[in-house]
Amino acid sequence: MNDPAKLTKLGESLIAKFNEFGDVRDLEESLLRFQQAVDLTPDDHSDKPGRLNNLGYSLETRFMIFGDVKDIDKAVLTNQQALDLIPDGHSNEPGRLSNLGGSLAVRFNRLGNMKDLHEAVLKLQQAVDLTSDDHSNKPIMLNNLGNSLEAQFNSSGDVKYLNDAVLRLKQAVNLTPDGDLNKPARLCNLGVSLKTRFDRLGDVKDLNEAVSKIQEAVNSTPDGHPDKPIWLCNLGPTLWARYNRLGDVKDLTESISTNQKAVDLIPDRHPDKSGMLSNLGNSLVVRFDKFGDVNDLNEGVSKKQQAVDLTPDAHPDKPGMLSNLGFSLVTRFKRLGDVKDLNEAASKKQQAVDLMPDGHPNKPRILMNLGDVFLNQYKCSQPNSDINKALDQFSAAAHSLVGDVSVKFEATSIWAQEAQNIGDSSTLDAYATGVSLIPELAWPGSLVEDRHFQIRKVHPFISDASIFAIQIAECVTAVEWLEQGCSIIWSQLLQLRSPFDNLKDKYPIQGLELEGLSSKLTVQSQSTATISEDHKLKPLQLVANDLHKTAEQRQSLINEIRKLPGFEQFLLPKQLPELSAAAIRGPIIILVANDKQADALVLVPGLNDDVLHVPLPNMHNDRLRSLYSRIKMLAEGFLHNRDVVDDHSHRLHIRHKEHQDPDVKEEEFRSILLKLWIEIVKPIVDGLALKLPVIPQTCHLTRIWWCSTGSFSFLPLHAVGDYSSDAPFGSKLTDYAISSYIPSVTALLQAQNSFPNELSKLKILVVAQPSAQGQIFLPGTEKEVKDIQQYARDSTSVKTLRGSDATIEKVTKEMKQHDWAHFACHGAQNIQEPLESALLLAGHSRLTINDIIAMQLPPKGLAFLSACQTATGDENLATEAVHLAAGMLSAGYRSVIGTMWSISDSYAPQVANDVYGFLLKDGKNDITCTAEALHYAVKNLQENHKVPFDKWVPFIHVGI
Repeated sequence: MNDPAKLTKLGESLIAKFNEFGDVRDLEESLLRFQQAVDLTPDDHSDKPGRLNNLGYSLETRFMIFGDVKDIDKAVLTNQQALDLIPDGHSNEPGRLSNLGGSLAVRFNRLGNMKDLHEAVLKLQQAVDLTSDDHSNKPIMLNNLGNSLEAQFNSSGDVKYLNDAVLRLKQAVNLTPDGDLNKPARLCNLGVSLKTRFDRLGDVKDLNEAVSKIQEAVNSTPDGHPDKPIWLCNLGPTLWARYNRLGDVKDLTESISTNQKAVDLIPDRHPDKSGMLSNLGNSLVVRFDKFGDVNDLNEGVSKKQQAVDLTPDAHPDKPGMLSNLGFSLVTRFKRLGDVKDLNEAASKKQQAVDLMPDGHPNKPRILMNLGDVFLNQYKCSQPNSDINKALDQFSAAAHSLVGDVSVKFEATSIWAQEAQNIGDSSTLDAYATGVSLIPELAWPGSLVEDRHFQIRKVHPFISDASIFAIQIAECVTAVEWLEQGCSIIWSQLLQLRSPFDNLKDKYPIQGLELEGLSSKLTVQSQSTATISEDHKLKPLQLVANDLHKTAEQRQSLINEIRKLPGFEQFLLPKQLPELSAAAIRGPIIILVANDKQADALVLVPGLNDDVLHVPLPNMHNDRLRSLYSRIKMLAEGFLHNRDVVDDHSHRLHIRHKEHQDPDVKEEEFRSILLKLWIEIVKPIVDGLALKLPVIPQTCHLTRIWWCSTGSFSFLPLHAVGDYSSDAPFGSKLTDYAISSYIPSVTALLQAQNSFPNELSKLKILVVAQPSAQGQIFLPGTEKEVKDIQQYARDSTSVKTLRGSDATIEKVTKEMKQHDWAHFACHGAQNIQEPLESALLLAGHSRLTINDIIAMQLPPKGLAFLSACQTATGDENLATEAVHLAAGMLSAGYRSVIGTMWSISDSYAPQVANDVYGFLLKDGKNDITCTAEALHYAVKNLQENHKVPFDKWVPFIHVGI
């Protein structure tokens, strides 16, 4: 047959037959006929684009079934040719654009190439823009565009794509008339995207709307419709999510009934039946966890067993269902104590491991779950139980090349803890493996707040790991691990960004390739779905092979990069000799504690290959938290804004705690500072053999840097000592040394190695905001402005932004143009969202940590934050130093003055006056003297003005 028109009609009938009955032979025959029709049609024939379109559709369909990349590549090429053959403005142009965009989106889902996804969104957007709202295809195009935008969100984590996806899917729903057969599917798509946005942002309105839209899809679909169980299957987990968020048991009950109805409606032979049974089993076990009704637990186990029985071994969901069943059996064992359940769980989870191919992203979780069962068997002293079997599973999970890194890290944590408990020789390897996973756990491609969420689990682990290393006399290892596991985000912002930039500058091909592979691996490893766009399942081994190949390519590229001149240490952790270089001007004291002990590890100038270890025998986490709690109660007795004091020293807006006797508070402060001196700092001073100056109050004291981790982070170590009236000279740290703080050794190195441009004139920005919206008036801010202007000489210019002029736009603009920045204003620590902690500017504007991070300034000098709580960290992220002072250091300021809690508006100007008087004297402008300037300013406040502890203790120096 040589008639292309007849060949096309034959191909169309064959593809329609395939779509109805699923016989692959019909698909293959349709492809042959479409290819013949295309080959017989000249390019200038008006039917050529349509015939190319048919061929592209069939190729894409075959790719969905068999996964041969050559098919999707050819489909993209064919759809591109179909588009190229029609002129701009042709009536079929939107359809051709939509087809090409769809093929590109499918290829992205398979290969993870971000270029395909960006191009898909572009083509689909063009198709939407060229199609009027009254065109019947407009809702289809909007729906496809929404799905691709959601894929863009899943790949990048950028919420703007998710917001746009929700908008497009809403438009698709709104343009679809009631009664349209496709409306329920579009409602369900919209509901699922809203649920995704709730998962990301936590807005309950999205969750409620998701339930509403999917419920509408369910209600508008008759029970006999084949898609009704699918809508119900999406509604059940969404209701469960709302129960989990709001705690309304009606949602849990409805989730169970919805999952039950999905099971009842779907035919027994339907391939999705087992998944719905598994969902039902999950919701029943959740209800058992809530109410403790064993009938729910038994029924949940039964449903999960049915799901397993209905699923063939070759099905990609079988390992997960077996592992899920095993988990519920362990739950029943813990409740009822029947060892048969525990042993059956071991059997099911072993089957899951055996069925899951190596290299599959779910393999680490399956291995970890099996290890957990073996561990339970060991702890129950079951015959033939062996703790080493459990450790082997945890180790295998931890060492998997692919998979969810948070699962691998969890497996590593259990492995390390259990190995240490029995004194197993693998303990050091377990901790080392966990430390090596930290960069992946806090992947720089994720949003900062997402990384903060991920690394909450890191800090207890890194403390235990470092303490273990200290216990086996591996102090060098302990220091290197602490540097990798503390202030992770700041270290990434300061350091990891630079190597990528340097790489792309010097070797752009390798730099861009590494970015692409990292993005692709992240997308693949975080996606547990094995279902393609047409809802056909991908073979497990195919998914595993994709991931394995990407991981190997990325690691191979990194190995090649390390062979390039200047990149030998690319993405490798800093070792002690490099870290020790930061101690050139004085010791760096790294403090670490866990629930059992605490230690100081000191980098000493000139000692590049070893570490001074100072045990702190009376300290551990509970003791540190107790001391901090006492300090916090004292500090919270004062205002959370710069206090205002009248002429008679009576604080305004005093909280009820202020009615306590000031002498009692002073004595409590004195007691705490003495304990911190005796139990933490004095042993370190002795270990370093610090010498007192021959004459008290003389200059040139030793500089020391505190790098505090965990509960140490909130203690005012710079101020400790014996403050009793008869205490001799040498009873306080300030007699021996000048203190600074750093979030990490890397941060200090960065500050030391960053050099601003040579300045002919020092430019200082002063931001004075005495009356932020809703805050008390701060008259002392004007005095700070005048004092700074007083000390400015011919070589110094001062730019002042006052009151309504201190908008965030003007402030950030001037920060870029000035070398130093002084902020005299209110500050606010945001406990719920620490990255939103801010300096309060004009009106309602706030200069947040997020804003500061985003500025990426060139190297700057001093940032003086004369505001409250600018060096107050988040208690849930103690080791991350999430505060404004650290943000300024990260943004490019090498020396920062901040406050650990609220300060007084009456005394802040005095401190600022003394600091600038010291620094600007004789026009030296040397920021390396900032800590010394603050030291003597605070000493003046303490000794000559006789102010209470709470008024001078909070001032600290951060940086160089």
